[in-house]
Amino acid sequence: MHRAQLHGRVVSSGMAVQNSKNPSGPAPTFPSDAWTAFVTAVKTDELPGA
Repeated sequence: MHRAQLHGRVVSSGMAVQNSKNPSGPAPTFPSDAWTAFVTAVKTDELPGA
């Protein structure tokens, strides 16, 4: 199974995230506090329904 990787870059409004399998596709932007909460949830295995 091949999995896509997410590539992020910090922008003035937060974090822009892009799918490595579609590098010319859209890069949704998440506010810094939302991105931090997401990363923390992944690291602590606290994602709902995961």
